[in-house]
Amino acid sequence: MRQRYQGIFTRVLREGKHECPLEQSARIVTSATPKFAMQLAHKYGDGSAIRVREDLLLNHNRVITKAYVQSVADAVAAVAMVKEEQWSYQVSMGATST
Repeated sequence: MRQRYQGIFTRVLREGKHECPLEQSARIVTSATPKFAMQLAHKYGDGSAIRVREDLLLNHNRVITKAYVQSVADAVAAVAMVKEEQWSYQVSMGATST
């Protein structure tokens, strides 16, 4: 499927390199879709990579490696850290009584 997809939706650039605009704009995190990356990062935040592997195998019949869980979660964390620098917070001191 990937070869067919790339054959249809890619352009050949100079020096034999290929450009695939759909993959570039799909926000792929390492090799995971954004939703799957969010799932992995959330599950990894609650437990270990081994527990994430077991959960995905039992509940979704999906086999992944411990290193894959860690690399995707690290990539999600890196994106969050970059975005956090742009965020601003407003601290509320609560209601005061008179």
